[in-house]
Amino acid sequence: MKISTGIPSLRAVGLFAGLSVGAVAAPAWAGEISYTAAPYDSQGVQLNVAKIFHKSEKVWFRLIVINKTGRVLTIDKNQIQCQLPDGRVTTRAMGVFGKYAKPSSIAAGLSAELNIECLVGEVPQPVAVLLRQGFIVDGQSLPLPDYQASPGGPR
Repeated sequence: MKISTGIPSLRAVGLFAGLSVGAVAAPAWAGEISYTAAPYDSQGVQLNVAKIFHKSEKVWFRLIVINKTGRVLTIDKNQIQCQLPDGRVTTRAMGVFGKYAKPSSIAAGLSAELNIECLVGEVPQPVAVLLRQGFIVDGQSLPLPDYQASPGGPR
Protein backbone atom coordinates (compact mmCIF):
# COMPACT_ATOMS: atom_id res chain seq x y z
CA MET A 1 0.00 0.00 0.00
CA LYS A 2 1.36 3.36 -1.00
CA ILE A 3 0.71 6.32 1.25
CA SER A 4 1.55 9.57 -0.42
CA THR A 5 0.24 11.85 2.31
CA GLY A 6 1.72 12.21 5.78
CA ILE A 7 -1.41 10.54 7.24
CA PRO A 8 -0.94 6.93 8.37
CA SER A 9 -3.33 4.27 7.06
CA LEU A 10 -6.08 2.87 9.27
CA ARG A 11 -4.34 -0.50 9.17
CA ALA A 12 -1.14 1.04 10.56
CA VAL A 13 -3.09 2.95 13.24
CA GLY A 14 -4.96 -0.22 14.21
CA LEU A 15 -1.77 -2.23 14.42
CA PHE A 16 -0.09 0.42 16.57
CA ALA A 17 -3.13 0.68 18.87
CA GLY A 18 -3.33 -3.10 19.22
CA LEU A 19 0.35 -3.35 20.13
CA SER A 20 0.05 -0.47 22.59
CA VAL A 21 -3.01 -1.91 24.33
CA GLY A 22 -1.37 -5.33 24.53
CA ALA A 23 1.73 -3.82 26.09
CA VAL A 24 -0.27 -1.86 28.66
CA ALA A 25 -2.66 -4.71 29.50
CA ALA A 26 0.13 -7.17 30.35
CA PRO A 27 1.32 -6.65 33.93
CA ALA A 28 4.97 -5.83 34.52
CA TRP A 29 5.33 -9.04 36.55
CA ALA A 30 4.07 -11.39 33.81
CA GLY A 31 6.10 -14.58 33.64
CA GLU A 32 8.35 -15.94 36.35
CA ILE A 33 9.68 -13.71 39.15
CA SER A 34 12.57 -15.03 41.26
CA TYR A 35 12.45 -14.86 45.05
CA THR A 36 15.23 -14.74 47.61
CA ALA A 37 15.47 -16.21 51.11
CA ALA A 38 18.06 -16.08 53.87
CA PRO A 39 20.02 -19.23 54.76
CA TYR A 40 17.99 -21.50 57.05
CA ASP A 41 19.40 -23.83 59.69
CA SER A 42 17.45 -24.49 62.89
CA GLN A 43 17.22 -27.40 65.34
CA GLY A 44 19.05 -29.72 62.97
CA VAL A 45 16.96 -28.85 59.92
CA GLN A 46 18.75 -27.09 57.06
CA LEU A 47 16.86 -25.79 54.03
CA ASN A 48 18.75 -25.15 50.81
CA VAL A 49 17.07 -23.34 47.94
CA ALA A 50 16.90 -25.08 44.61
CA LYS A 51 14.51 -22.41 43.32
CA ILE A 52 11.83 -20.06 44.65
CA PHE A 53 9.67 -18.16 42.17
CA HIS A 54 6.27 -16.55 41.54
CA LYS A 55 4.24 -17.80 38.60
CA SER A 56 0.52 -18.30 37.95
CA GLU A 57 -0.54 -16.56 41.19
CA LYS A 58 1.60 -18.89 43.33
CA VAL A 59 4.99 -18.78 45.00
CA TRP A 60 6.69 -22.08 44.28
CA PHE A 61 9.27 -23.32 46.79
CA ARG A 62 11.72 -25.94 45.51
CA LEU A 63 13.84 -26.76 48.56
CA ILE A 64 16.32 -29.39 49.68
CA VAL A 65 15.86 -30.45 53.33
CA ILE A 66 19.01 -31.72 55.05
CA ASN A 67 18.35 -33.72 58.21
CA LYS A 68 21.03 -32.96 60.81
CA THR A 69 18.87 -33.93 63.83
CA GLY A 70 20.62 -37.28 64.33
CA ARG A 71 17.21 -39.02 64.16
CA VAL A 72 14.58 -39.75 61.53
CA LEU A 73 12.81 -36.56 60.41
CA THR A 74 9.27 -36.90 59.11
CA ILE A 75 7.71 -34.16 56.99
CA ASP A 76 3.94 -33.88 56.69
CA LYS A 77 3.27 -31.32 53.94
CA ASN A 78 -0.42 -31.18 54.88
CA GLN A 79 0.51 -29.45 58.15
CA ILE A 80 2.61 -26.75 56.48
CA GLN A 81 0.90 -23.38 56.01
CA CYS A 82 1.65 -20.10 54.25
CA GLN A 83 1.32 -16.58 55.69
CA LEU A 84 0.83 -13.45 53.60
CA PRO A 85 2.00 -9.93 54.56
CA ASP A 86 -1.53 -8.95 55.68
CA GLY A 87 -1.46 -11.75 58.27
CA ARG A 88 -3.73 -14.20 56.46
CA VAL A 89 -2.73 -17.82 56.94
CA THR A 90 -3.64 -20.41 54.32
CA THR A 91 -2.95 -24.06 53.72
CA ARG A 92 -0.42 -24.78 51.03
CA ALA A 93 -1.81 -24.76 47.52
CA MET A 94 -2.41 -28.30 46.40
CA GLY A 95 -1.17 -28.75 42.87
CA VAL A 96 -2.10 -31.50 40.49
CA PHE A 97 0.57 -33.93 41.71
CA GLY A 98 0.91 -32.82 45.34
CA LYS A 99 -2.70 -32.87 46.45
CA TYR A 100 -2.42 -36.38 47.84
CA ALA A 101 0.87 -35.83 49.67
CA LYS A 102 1.71 -38.40 52.30
CA PRO A 103 4.20 -37.85 55.10
CA SER A 104 7.77 -38.65 54.06
CA SER A 105 10.75 -39.55 56.21
CA ILE A 106 14.39 -38.54 55.91
CA ALA A 107 16.99 -40.67 57.68
CA ALA A 108 19.60 -38.93 59.83
CA GLY A 109 22.31 -37.31 57.72
CA LEU A 110 20.36 -37.55 54.45
CA SER A 111 18.41 -35.04 52.39
CA ALA A 112 15.23 -34.89 50.31
CA GLU A 113 13.33 -32.48 48.09
CA LEU A 114 10.48 -30.43 49.53
CA ASN A 115 8.15 -28.71 47.08
CA ILE A 116 5.50 -26.32 48.38
CA GLU A 117 3.17 -23.94 46.56
CA CYS A 118 1.60 -20.89 48.25
CA LEU A 119 -1.30 -19.07 46.60
CA VAL A 120 -0.53 -15.32 46.86
CA GLY A 121 -2.40 -13.78 43.94
CA GLU A 122 -1.35 -12.05 40.76
CA VAL A 123 1.04 -9.55 42.35
CA PRO A 124 4.31 -11.00 43.72
CA GLN A 125 4.59 -10.35 47.45
CA PRO A 126 6.58 -11.65 50.42
CA VAL A 127 5.40 -14.93 51.89
CA ALA A 128 6.34 -16.98 54.94
CA VAL A 129 6.12 -20.76 55.06
CA LEU A 130 5.05 -21.65 58.60
CA LEU A 131 7.11 -24.59 59.82
CA ARG A 132 5.84 -24.78 63.43
CA GLN A 133 4.12 -28.01 62.47
CA GLY A 134 4.85 -30.61 59.86
CA PHE A 135 8.50 -31.34 60.77
CA ILE A 136 8.34 -34.23 63.23
CA VAL A 137 11.04 -36.05 65.22
CA ASP A 138 10.17 -38.84 67.68
CA GLY A 139 6.46 -38.10 67.31
CA GLN A 140 6.86 -34.42 68.29
CA SER A 141 6.65 -31.37 66.03
CA LEU A 142 9.81 -29.31 65.93
CA PRO A 143 8.83 -25.67 66.61
CA LEU A 144 10.84 -24.30 63.69
CA PRO A 145 10.91 -20.60 62.81
CA ASP A 146 9.06 -19.42 59.70
CA TYR A 147 10.82 -19.57 56.34
CA GLN A 148 10.59 -16.10 54.75
CA ALA A 149 10.94 -15.35 51.04
CA SER A 150 10.67 -12.08 49.12
CA PRO A 151 10.45 -11.16 45.44
CA GLY A 152 13.71 -10.13 43.80
CA GLY A 153 17.15 -11.50 43.30
CA PRO A 154 19.03 -13.43 40.63
CA ARG A 155 17.27 -15.88 38.35
